[in-house]
Amino acid sequence: MLFHTIKTALRNILRNRFHTLITITGLSVGMMVSVMILMFVWDDLRFDRFHENTDRIYRVVREVPDWGITVALNPLPMAQALQTDLPEVEKAASFTRFVKTYVRYDGQGSKEGPVCFTESSFFKIFSFEFLRGSAEEVFAEPYSIAITQKMAHKIFDREDPIGKSIFVRSIGNVKVQAVIKAPHRSHIPLGLILPLSIYPRSEYVGNWHNSNFTT
Repeated sequence: MLFHTIKTALRNILRNRFHTLITITGLSVGMMVSVMILMFVWDDLRFDRFHENTDRIYRVVREVPDWGITVALNPLPMAQALQTDLPEVEKAASFTRFVKTYVRYDGQGSKEGPVCFTESSFFKIFSFEFLRGSAEEVFAEPYSIAITQKMAHKIFDREDPIGKSIFVRSIGNVKVQAVIKAPHRSHIPLGLILPLSIYPRSEYVGNWHNSNFTT
């Protein structure tokens, strides 16, 4: 019975070769696309899972009625206001980024990034791993900087970056106080991390009318 069924199926396949080719091709493409979609969704769901309090971290978004959109950009004072006015908020932090900026060390300069300006509470909310130094050291002095392991290798090659000074455009000379491991699956790309206290756009500090920060 089984042999007869297989023989009949093969006969039909050979008799309708073109139709069979289309069917098998369609099935193969469909299966391949389904696997790719599953892999994409699985990878997306793993983003930011390395943070210890991932289930308690929220991003503030606001609606812009005139444009009919929702954005994740807020005024700089928003983080402090949330902690002051809402007892449910344990910690809050603001940060902003530049795509790239000019960086120079030992006479060699290049455009590097991303450049992130933030405050000490940022590292109490997000569990980025410090390979060298600590968040406390980065924010203890205003002209300090933390860099990712990849950025350290790019700027310093095999030199020990801790304690060395680099020039950052619009900021000046800053001292490397920490090296951070930047996970691949993070929606916050890091490269150079500087204190908000030396953010070059000082008019944004304490200003509720400029929304250029993620909270």
